[in-house]
Amino acid sequence: MSNTIELCDLAGKNALHLAMLNNTELNVKAFLSLPQIMELVNEPDNEGNAPLHLATMNHKYKLVKRLISTKGVDLRAKNQNEKTALGICESEWKVSHEEAT
Repeated sequence: MSNTIELCDLAGKNALHLAMLNNTELNVKAFLSLPQIMELVNEPDNEGNAPLHLATMNHKYKLVKRLISTKGVDLRAKNQNEKTALGICESEWKVSHEEAT
């Protein structure tokens, strides 16, 4: 089964990346309980985005919360734009604040 979990699409997204983009919190919780998934929590796609980056960029904050409480998640992981998940949030907050003023 682990061979299947490690497969990536053409954008380099693995099963956990796709779960962050397409599934509910309940499904992701079950997915993260699989031991084979733990080796994927910090894996980058072709743009350097780990699953936490994707959840953050897509405003899936319940999934962000679930991921940051998962053992082994690297909160300092940077994508190709040199942004951590927190850096993505800070950038979006800055843009939102500038648009509001």
